[in-house]
Amino acid sequence: MIKKIISICIGFSILSACNSSDEQLIVGIYEDEHTLSYSQDPINDEDTINEFRKMISEAENVNSSPDDIPTEEPDYFIQIDNYSESTMTMFISIWINDDDSMTITRGLDSDRYILLDNNASQRILDLISEDG
Repeated sequence: MIKKIISICIGFSILSACNSSDEQLIVGIYEDEHTLSYSQDPINDEDTINEFRKMISEAENVNSSPDDIPTEEPDYFIQIDNYSESTMTMFISIWINDDDSMTITRGLDSDRYILLDNNASQRILDLISEDG
């Protein structure tokens, strides 16, 4: 699965290399355990990207763990790519819980799960929505 994700990232990086923005926040979904697809156009707004990063960093510092660890594929993935440096700077997997909170992991093979409350979850959904 990691090879598939890396291949998708490299392919998308090549296609988007002409973009004037150095960073893009990309939202996608898992079609199945082997297939990722991008669900909307990349977000280039620097304020949105910085706010998303800040929210994830704050969640990591609080370190609230969920009671249940997800066993299914995540509902979304979010990656931030820096095209001028040809790097992926962040990869987050997101599960939406029944109570509208979120469980997230950072990285491709993380076993550290972080619980975000409903307010943080809603703010992240607002940030990554196409209407932003």
